[in-house]
Amino acid sequence: MSIGGPRRCAIFSQRTGLFAAGLSLAIFLQLFTAQAAEQKSLDELERVFTREKNQRKRARLALDILDLRLTAIRAYVATGTMLEEKAPALSAYEEGVSRLDQAVHAAAHVGTSKRVEVGLRRQLKDLEQIRANVSALERPFIEALAARVVKLRETVLYSIMAPKK
Repeated sequence: MSIGGPRRCAIFSQRTGLFAAGLSLAIFLQLFTAQAAEQKSLDELERVFTREKNQRKRARLALDILDLRLTAIRAYVATGTMLEEKAPALSAYEEGVSRLDQAVHAAAHVGTSKRVEVGLRRQLKDLEQIRANVSALERPFIEALAARVVKLRETVLYSIMAPKK
């Protein structure tokens, strides 16, 4: 028999149990806070955006609003209804891109621009998936939105590479 065999095993299992409990609590809190952040509606985000004075926060909020607008386009496409040029989801997304453009240029901060650039890259991937899921008649509308996002992304990238003095 080893020295302190059963006692050593009990201490190890207690440490393992505490570690597992702490890890599960951390995971639960992470999921809970992520879910609470996602529960903000589009109207709430728009109200917060209009009240916000900090330009960096406004840019982040504009990106969140754009994400919700993209979700609305996905939901519209999922219904099976044909996209039209004047579809409310498309015009709202176009408005969101314009708002993000203004907010990012007003912020003029490299960290904010990088975050927005990453978000726009994600948006482009999602728009490409949507484009693949719609008919050939609907693709020009999605491609026009994607072109607008590409243009904004390039502008943001150029502002990161050559910031104004």
